[in-house]
Amino acid sequence: MYTVPMPASQPKRPTRPSIYRHWLELPVLFLTFAILTSVPLLLGGLNAALQALAATPDPNQRTIVAIFLATLFIVFIVAGVTAAIFMTLWSARRRLNQLRRGAVRVGPAQFPTLHAEAQAVRATLDVTKPVEVYVIDGRWLARSIAPISVFGVTGAYAIVLDASIVQEMSLGELRFLLAVEYGHVRLSHVRILTMIDAVSGSLGRVPFVGGFVRVLFSGWTHLATYSADRAGLVASGDLAAAYDALGKLTVSSALWGEVNHQALAQQALRRRGRFFDLGNRLTAPFDTQPLGRFQRLVAFANTPTFRSICPNADLNFSAAAAWQQRRNPPAGHV
Repeated sequence: MYTVPMPASQPKRPTRPSIYRHWLELPVLFLTFAILTSVPLLLGGLNAALQALAATPDPNQRTIVAIFLATLFIVFIVAGVTAAIFMTLWSARRRLNQLRRGAVRVGPAQFPTLHAEAQAVRATLDVTKPVEVYVIDGRWLARSIAPISVFGVTGAYAIVLDASIVQEMSLGELRFLLAVEYGHVRLSHVRILTMIDAVSGSLGRVPFVGGFVRVLFSGWTHLATYSADRAGLVASGDLAAAYDALGKLTVSSALWGEVNHQALAQQALRRRGRFFDLGNRLTAPFDTQPLGRFQRLVAFANTPTFRSICPNADLNFSAAAAWQQRRNPPAGHV
């Protein structure tokens, strides 16, 4: 039977999203949408429009053609955006309804300790939007859905946890994972993440289109993950819990106890002194594997901003000294 001690009350943290948000997140999002809306022009529409204008000798007719073409492009873009929104709403509602029918909603009468922890995290991050938490057997989750995820476009958002996560994680680890998802809510990521998932899924059967949408938004989604991780660390105030939670997501709870943490740190940080080091440095900020996320959390935990927000945070964890430095790999290792 699932039983854990009741969570201790958490102090309310500063609620300005700028505290948690990665500074590149919004610029990358705006750039991504700019690229997306300019795709019709890049596909030849602009060239055809300019040719049509050049072939019109009369100035009055040229003005009329210019207005017509501009209107046509606007209608095309609006229609595309409307279709994307419709597919998002339809796909997201269908997926959420499927999850709700096959999951157990967490509440005062069902998983009361988990419910109390979720409410404590919610209060800590000052999340005011309605959020429901569900537990479901992972066998019923689509492959694209992570063991813990948040969805929603209209109405209440839904945080979905794989039942194995609830069984394997300690209370502190669950607190961190829940805080990450509530961080997405607090930072207004959920609608965009749901839209990306729905549109790329709906268009996934069209060659290149679904993959194109995911790749186009990958920079922003990875930065959004880092921002939410920061919110999770601020809410939990426990770097060891974050380390154990992300580590168990990597190798499972059953194998986490057999890990040599010193060797794991050396493996994760083994990047310097190589020909491809520049490429690693350019791509590392967009590494959303659990250990890559934790490496960025260690860096965030050492900033004056975090220490001022969480002066009593516990920053001790296994092999902490090894994670604080980057080491050259031993000779002969790849």
